[in-house]
Amino acid sequence: MTQLPSNELAKIFVLVALAAWIALPCHAQASEKYGDLALTYEDKALTLRSGGAALWSLSIEPPGKVTSLSSSSHALSNDVLAWHARLALEGSRTFEAVIVTTPSGTEPRLVWSGGTTLRGDPSERVGQAVRFSDLSGDGLPELVVGVVSERIRLCGAQKLPLLERRAFDPATGALRPVLARRAAASVRADASPSDPPQLSNDAPQLTPATLVGVSSADPSGSRSPAAALTDEDPKTYWAPRFRSGAGGELATFAIDARVYPLTFLGMRLPPDGKDRLASVILATEDGAVRLRLDDEKEAGAWRWFELSPPKKTRCFSLIFEKTTAPAADSTVAIADVKAVTRAD
Repeated sequence: MTQLPSNELAKIFVLVALAAWIALPCHAQASEKYGDLALTYEDKALTLRSGGAALWSLSIEPPGKVTSLSSSSHALSNDVLAWHARLALEGSRTFEAVIVTTPSGTEPRLVWSGGTTLRGDPSERVGQAVRFSDLSGDGLPELVVGVVSERIRLCGAQKLPLLERRAFDPATGALRPVLARRAAASVRADASPSDPPQLSNDAPQLTPATLVGVSSADPSGSRSPAAALTDEDPKTYWAPRFRSGAGGELATFAIDARVYPLTFLGMRLPPDGKDRLASVILATEDGAVRLRLDDEKEAGAWRWFELSPPKKTRCFSLIFEKTTAPAADSTVAIADVKAVTRAD
C-alpha cells in the first residue's frame, strides 16, 4: 500500500467532498475520474491517482475478471470520506468495495467488500447490498450494508429494503447493527385509534390479507409470522429478531384493494403487560400513514384505524417506528392484523 502525506490528503479530501454523491461513468481501463483524480483497478488493486501518481492503493481480488469500474465518493461524519467502488465481472456479476480515508492522514482502510449479485430462483433471489442513507437526519449519509431478498419488499417502494442492516461508525471504525427508522413513502397523515367499522353485507368487508414476508423473526416464536398474524389469537404474535428497539422492522402483506379500497386497518398487540409499540408506519401504493398506538387501550385490545382517504393498493407494509422505551428483555410485537375494504 502507498500513501501520500497528510497535508496532500487533506487537500484531496476537500476537493472530493465537494463532488460527493457524483459518479461519472467511465469504463475504459476500469477507471473513474474526479477532476484530476482517478480511481482505477489495476494489478489486483484499487488505486487513487492524481496526474498519474498513485496516492494510495489497496489490494482487492474479486472472484473473476474485472470488465469495468464505476464509483462514487461520500462525505460521512467525523470528516471521513468513503469511496464506493463497483466492479463488473465477467458473467454479469458484481463485486463492490468501500474504502474510507480521513484528511488527517490516517491510512486508507477497506471497510467492506463482497459480491452483490442476487442469487437463487426468480422472485426468491437473495444477495448482499451496499447503500448510503441518512439514518440520523443530520444531512450526512451513513454507509449501510446488509442483505436484500426478492421475497421481502416494502410496499410502494421500487428498491428492495435492506435487511440485517449494519452501519459504519466513523468514530470507532466498526460496523454496528442498525436499529433505526426505515425510509418509506412520505407520511401524508397521522391516524389515532377510531371506532371499529360496522361490518355488513353491503358496507365495509373484512378482506383477506396474506403475509408476504417479514424483515426478521424471533426464532423462539411458537408459530410462524404468517400464522400468528392471522389466527386471531392474541397470545401468538410476530416479534422481530431484536427483542427491543426494533425500529425499522417490517411486515408486508398482499391484498386486493384496487377496486374496493382499504378503509380500515385493525391491529392487536400481545397482552403481555405494557404495549411496547408507540407508532407504526402503514405504507401502501397509495401513500403512507402513521398509526399512533400510544393510547390508553388495555393490553391485547383491538385498535382500529380509519384511513381517510381510503387506499387503493395491492399491498401494505407495517413498519415499526417508535417503541415505548422497552426493557432489554421485552417483546416488541404484533399479535393480529385485519384489513377492511369498502365498495364505494
